[in-house]
Amino acid sequence: MKSQSDSHTAGLFQGTRGPRDSRIVLVGEAWGEEEARQGRPFVGTSGWILDKMLVEAGIPPDSVLMTNVVGQRPPGNDFNHFLVPNKGSTNADLLFGIPAGPDLQRGVTHLGQLISACNPSLVVAAGAWPLWALSTHASVKTVKGYSHPSGIANWRGSQTHTREVFGSRPLLPIYHPAAIAREWKLRAVTVHDLRARAARFLKNPATWKPLSQSIQHKPTYGEVVDVLATIEAVGGRLAVDIETYRRRWISCVGLAWSKREAICLPFFSFDPGGAYRPYWTPEQEQDIWLRLRRILQDPTIRIIGQNFGYDTQFFHRWYDIHALCAFDTMVAHHLLYPGTPKGLDDLASLYCDHYCFWKKESQDWDTKEFGAEAHWLYNAKDCLYTYEVAEALREVLAAEGMTGLFDFQMQQWRLAREMTLRGVAYDTDYIAELRKHLAADAAETAAWLAQAVPFEITGGTPWYNSPAQMMDLFYQRLGLPIKKHKKTKQPTIDDSALVEIEEKHPWLSGLTQRVRHLRSVRVFTSHFIDARPSADGRLHCQFNPAHPETFRWSSSATGFGEGTNLQNVPKPVED
Repeated sequence: MKSQSDSHTAGLFQGTRGPRDSRIVLVGEAWGEEEARQGRPFVGTSGWILDKMLVEAGIPPDSVLMTNVVGQRPPGNDFNHFLVPNKGSTNADLLFGIPAGPDLQRGVTHLGQLISACNPSLVVAAGAWPLWALSTHASVKTVKGYSHPSGIANWRGSQTHTREVFGSRPLLPIYHPAAIAREWKLRAVTVHDLRARAARFLKNPATWKPLSQSIQHKPTYGEVVDVLATIEAVGGRLAVDIETYRRRWISCVGLAWSKREAICLPFFSFDPGGAYRPYWTPEQEQDIWLRLRRILQDPTIRIIGQNFGYDTQFFHRWYDIHALCAFDTMVAHHLLYPGTPKGLDDLASLYCDHYCFWKKESQDWDTKEFGAEAHWLYNAKDCLYTYEVAEALREVLAAEGMTGLFDFQMQQWRLAREMTLRGVAYDTDYIAELRKHLAADAAETAAWLAQAVPFEITGGTPWYNSPAQMMDLFYQRLGLPIKKHKKTKQPTIDDSALVEIEEKHPWLSGLTQRVRHLRSVRVFTSHFIDARPSADGRLHCQFNPAHPETFRWSSSATGFGEGTNLQNVPKPVED
């Protein structure tokens, strides 16, 4: 005869899939149609995708206990069914910052009891709702009057922990298989996360804590002098990263000479009243910059950077430091896997032994009481991650036989840097005259369009300025077939749609061509004519050899907001 305790435990595991003593519990969001039919999670398309990924990661699917935040299917697969609308909700409805209905409230409570009974070594949060329920990391946004969690794209792959109410257990956020079904490119990183982070829990012991690190983020002048003197004497590889304030000034410089040791050199902060507060005396700051200048220009010191083309602009403009990067992690990753995300957090999640999302730790640092200290720690972490990523990438490049090709890419990086810093001549008088000509052209074209289709017909405002009014004009009032964007599959009235309309309805070409011409004039004016030159009177643009999948260089405004993207210059529509 079963005891009451046994019956309670059996009830906890009802609607789950997998062994009750599993070392890994994987939590999804809610049931889909097939899950509801079978009364088990992850048995439909999402389950098939998940099982395949687990096998590739070296984790037998039948070794994982699978469950959901809510063990039922919401009508129409709309999770809002489990929520209370923000308008009219009370404090009693709030659960971890979101107004939750009774089913969601009970589901989270049940989930806590299940995890406690199973006592797993690792909990995997598959999707935004499990991330919200199990951790403190999800942010909250409003979607159609309901609060929804977000942040899974940031936190995926992180080695973090559950809320205390769930036992502060190791927690691994991953993308939900349903999201992967919609966006297949998410699959590769999810397999990586499961293989690199979760599979270790099938063995004993499983490590989850980061390596011990030594970070000096509030150094004394004597400590800075000692560190810089040692770096200058020893040489070798050095990860370098700057943080800037309002895209104008360097607020701190971080240096890491291993994946465990780093220092942040702060230069200023703000007091609680918002007043500027220098970290050093003028004499100390001058000495520090002179020492940094020698280090950053020393050919025996091999600088490691992440998108170092940005940093070098600030070193050059304010301190006449010509810092040449020997190994840019963004360039290396782009060479190996073009077209994939290459932010430092993306790279750290792939190449570092221990990873936990940190890129928002410095947010609004200048307005918080202890924001400056968080800012300096953040800067040092950037350097530590950059150093470790570079170590891993160097091995991958060698294994793939691409070291020589990477050296060629870094030669291009140095050329791109030179072009960025040099800029091009800029004729201000000619630009001013051209701006007047384009303004007159735009006004004449807009007047023609207003006469051809009076505003009274389209709502009383310039319809050619509003995509919504233009779609109403062409697709509703004129009854033309709706054109959809090739990628988003949503209705569009972009230039490609207008060209299609011209080809199929030549009688509208006078209208569509002038709309496209007006757009070209405005884009050319805003992106090129209004591009801000630098103080030297030249137009500087930042060039990057690590951007498009085609390995064509990209261009953009500089770190100071000067210059522009010089590609895809609009062309006028020929009469």
